[in-house]
Amino acid sequence: MPAGLSKHAQTAWREILAALRDIGTLHSGDAGLIEAGAAVLGRARECRAVLAKEGLTVRGDRGSVVHRGGGSRVHARCGADPTWSHLPV
Repeated sequence: MPAGLSKHAQTAWREILAALRDIGTLHSGDAGLIEAGAAVLGRARECRAVLAKEGLTVRGDRGSVVHRGGGSRVHARCGADPTWSHLPV
């Protein structure tokens, strides 16, 4: 397993390897892509967990974290669009 992956990314890395092994397409030349995919999927899972716990938040004008209702698509800790319904996270 590559060093420096978060807990969520490590889980994703193991899942990706298992899936590729099961269908017979695991190749050492794909290591960089597998690591990148695991890191992205791990980050998405981490953000989903934060959103589930803290709700939608943004940084206010003075740097404090404020909760947003309605259509906010930004989370202060994730800094990304939390609409990953199309990903298996």
